[in-house]
Amino acid sequence: MKELPEKYYLTHFCEFLSYLSDTCRHLLDEGDWAHLNAFKALPEEAQCVFVRMLNRKGDVIKTGDFRYAEVSDIPSALADLEHAGFIQGVTEPFFNDWLLALNKEELIALAHYRLEHHEHSSALNDFDTQPLPKKSHTKSRWLSWVQHHVSPCSLMNAPFALMQQYHVIAKADVVQYWLFLYFGHLRGRLNQFSLRDMGIMHTHQEQHINGARFDDLDQAKSAFFFSLQNQNLKLTSDDDLADFARKAKAFNEADGQQAESHRDKLFYRLGKRLLSLPLSDTFSATDRDHLAMSVLELSHDPAAIEKSIRLLYQKGEHDEVQTRLQDIIDDPSSEHLLIFAQDFLQRKFHKKRTSLLTDLLRACESPISLDEAYRGYAEGGVIDHYQRSGVRAFHSENNIWRALFTLFFWHELYEHEASGFHSEFDFKPKLIKQRQFYAVLSSAIESRLQSIRSKTDLLKCIQSNWARHYGQRNGLFHWHASLLEPLTLLIQYGSLPGLIEHLRNMAKQFHELCDGYPDLMIIDDNGIRFEEIKAPGDQLRRNQLISLQSLKRNGFDVRVQTTDWKINPEQPYVIVDVETTGGRKEQHRVTEVGMVKVLNGEIVDEWQSLINPMRHIPQSITRLTGISNEMVSNAPVFDDVADEIAEFCAGSVFVAHNVNFDYGFFRSEFERLGRRFHAPKLCTVQMSRKYLPGHSSYSLGKLCAALDIDLENHHRALDDAKAAAHVFRLIQEKRQTS
Repeated sequence: MKELPEKYYLTHFCEFLSYLSDTCRHLLDEGDWAHLNAFKALPEEAQCVFVRMLNRKGDVIKTGDFRYAEVSDIPSALADLEHAGFIQGVTEPFFNDWLLALNKEELIALAHYRLEHHEHSSALNDFDTQPLPKKSHTKSRWLSWVQHHVSPCSLMNAPFALMQQYHVIAKADVVQYWLFLYFGHLRGRLNQFSLRDMGIMHTHQEQHINGARFDDLDQAKSAFFFSLQNQNLKLTSDDDLADFARKAKAFNEADGQQAESHRDKLFYRLGKRLLSLPLSDTFSATDRDHLAMSVLELSHDPAAIEKSIRLLYQKGEHDEVQTRLQDIIDDPSSEHLLIFAQDFLQRKFHKKRTSLLTDLLRACESPISLDEAYRGYAEGGVIDHYQRSGVRAFHSENNIWRALFTLFFWHELYEHEASGFHSEFDFKPKLIKQRQFYAVLSSAIESRLQSIRSKTDLLKCIQSNWARHYGQRNGLFHWHASLLEPLTLLIQYGSLPGLIEHLRNMAKQFHELCDGYPDLMIIDDNGIRFEEIKAPGDQLRRNQLISLQSLKRNGFDVRVQTTDWKINPEQPYVIVDVETTGGRKEQHRVTEVGMVKVLNGEIVDEWQSLINPMRHIPQSITRLTGISNEMVSNAPVFDDVADEIAEFCAGSVFVAHNVNFDYGFFRSEFERLGRRFHAPKLCTVQMSRKYLPGHSSYSLGKLCAALDIDLENHHRALDDAKAAAHVFRLIQEKRQTS
């Protein structure tokens, strides 16, 4: 790991302040400038200690144990900071924060101190009924006792040394606002600069950094305020939630798009939480619903609008609901809301019994039968199904469309004078994040689209940007070398007008068309199509419907393909056995691989090889397997046969007796080569217990003996694999009839 300079943190903070004073100077008020200039006027050692404090968690910091080699006089530095108003002692407003900062031993010391001095104060209650917790009790138990028994006034003037070891960061909200300006959210931390310099965190350091996040001070302060309120909402207990809601209703209007977004989210989350509050004698269902509705009505978030309409319908206000639904349909603010309004109107007022999403699932053609080994990865099973038929299938989903969009508009997203990132730590380009990409760059976007006269033009654009920018952090899609092939095929087989129009739609509505795309891209004699794969129990989500409908409108063949869990006679299985130098895949190696391929109950192929493990085989292993160091000395290493193994297993279900052992060794051996091995898997031990019950032992040797299956040369890979294949055939017979 890269070693950082002695005062790296101070250098980073100065870099941070330079961004504020240069890029964000119009977003700083008099208080901000006064605090910034006061910091610059501090002695360097005081600056170091203050930045060290900022890098700690919370605003109450234990400074009594500060020890930093680069700071020669910490007490003097703390005195300078206190004199300049950057820190202060623990006072009553910060008392509970101070308690939260204490460790368990300190809480115990505080409890005993208070117990010893309780006779001098009336603030302590119920000692007889609430004794001290036991020393072995948790920190939270001690904290609860202290919070109940110790009041701020009982300690403020007491000679309690522990309190003197702590300081509070004064004007912490000022620094929090600065961090918000830089990072764009409240989760940003100064230690991210260190992570960047150590190479742990990758940033957009080499890309176009362009401008502040806000146009003026009022917009910045408004966005910061509503971000803080969202944070405060998370910290508000259910007991205080109604009071929080009543105060929130009086908040000022949001200033600017970002503030409006934070405000809309606040009132949606608040309204949703209110609806889940328990009822009481003083808080009836009517009170709760009325307060929740009044809060939801303040939000323009599509989810809040939908929630309000559903709540109105439950209350029987059907005429109002119909009016609101029709207003949405006439002038929709988003595709999500439009789909909801159309569907809700049909089901609640026109007697349609099923939702649009359910209708799409039911309209699917015959399901594709997959082995239950593909549970959790039905898409992979469908890919294998098509490839056995000679049809090309690719897992496309969101990444291929995001890559097409990003590579096509690379200049507009990252290099245009109006685009880029607000800071190198931003994840997405600023115009995408602000939902202003098309609004700001419509002329450049249309010019780019109109420059494409043929598929060759489009392919050259994608391939050129792929070659120029491969691997660059972009925040929109994931690079991998195999992505270029399906991208190329999408352009070659897709409709050029359809691709151009979909790129235009993504530029206009990226947040609605950035996900929900079909799982697979299929290419056969009929051309190209896209399939959304749904296993039993899967639901079609609204964002998927939006993307599917958009592709259909642009001329693409898009389908929903369901699957069911059945044994498919065309499904191949590879029964595997490996012998190794020991039982731990992290440190031991493979010495022999034996595999047999089973199709429709019959062994159709086999593969076997000794493997040179490149390490000593223990005598105990040789006695067990019969495989000696001499036998493997001239055998191929795993790298030599990895391609053959991968090809033999391709498209098959991986089966083994105690499958995680054999599969785990395969994964580890491939990982050592920088490769990934993945396959659906089944375990003949687990399935034998289920389908062949009643045996005293399910070890391969004893199970084969009980089932009259020949097993010669036990613990040699191919013999064990063949024996396990016979066990598997018996299991399959039971599975087919169960």
